[in-house]
Amino acid sequence: MSKPEIVCWSCDVSLSLSEREESDGLCPHCSVEIDLDEYLVESLTARAADKARIAELEDIISELIAGTGTSPGADRKYGRARAALAQQGKEGET
Repeated sequence: MSKPEIVCWSCDVSLSLSEREESDGLCPHCSVEIDLDEYLVESLTARAADKARIAELEDIISELIAGTGTSPGADRKYGRARAALAQQGKEGET
């Protein structure tokens, strides 16, 4: 698992949480204060959106498996939905 990184809102440089901690809560590159609450809210919002998209894709896959999604191109939709679900899982792991 990679180390969590954040991007400084001021200088736009990536830094690890340990770098921020070693700099007493400041960006080691430009010395502005880095407030982790903002990053937490962004992360939780993104995670909720990811979970909603995964649920939507799971519903599509269930419909296709149940035969209710048998319109022309259903196989392609199924394949795209499975690929998107797999991709979503990979992004959620990072």
